Amino acid sequence: MKRALMTFGDPFGLALYDKERAHVVDEEPEPQQEVKPKKPIGGDAAFMDRAGKFVKKLGMTSDEFKSFKADCKAKDMDWVLKCNAAEEDGVTTLEGLLKAVFKED
Repeated sequence: MKRALMTFGDPFGLALYDKERAHVVDEEPEPQQEVKPKKPIGGDAAFMDRAGKFVKKLGMTSDEFKSFKADCKAKDMDWVLKCNAAEEDGVTTLEGLLKAVFKED
């Protein structure tokens, strides 16, 4: 058994006990890549569908919707989360949605 450990010991750290440290390798850590946070909606189609229906219910046109999404993106906001939060808060008008989404903190 000792012979087996001698043969396979280096991968298990036994080379650290070798005075010459012949099989010890200092590995450089790999540079970490910046991890971007994932959006909470991920691929949740039902969540996006709910936000889309809410926006349509308020009477937002296609062009207004494109502009709304672009404004949200410019301010680094998730339009789906903002629309769903506004609906839960009881917003019933398009103006109310815009105030709720773009209010100053």
